[in-house]
Amino acid sequence: MILAGLIMGATVIAGASVIATFWNSIVRWLKRVFEKLQSLVQGVIHGTRIFFKKMKEAAIEISKHYSKVGTKWQETIVDKNVSVNEIPPEYLKKMNRKNKEYEFTEELEMQLNQ
Repeated sequence: MILAGLIMGATVIAGASVIATFWNSIVRWLKRVFEKLQSLVQGVIHGTRIFFKKMKEAAIEISKHYSKVGTKWQETIVDKNVSVNEIPPEYLKKMNRKNKEYEFTEELEMQLNQ
């Protein structure tokens, strides 16, 4: 019984580590995107939304950034190809909708607030 509990605990810790690594890589990517966008985008970035789109053996990480130039809103889209192996299974299941973007903005916010 104790061995089974230790194995389950180790599995949960390993799973949490994979998820933390997944979200940390997204945050690092977003920081690089923000640094580059500051010099390219006119005005201030007011918001960002994060999406994933599943392709055959890869996924696309998409960030949409919203800025206001005068009275008009501007949307800047940045994407990056990601190996399916880098995505935890529970998130991959959510992405498996055919040719649909899956928004992860709220889930990223929750991860950042923990």
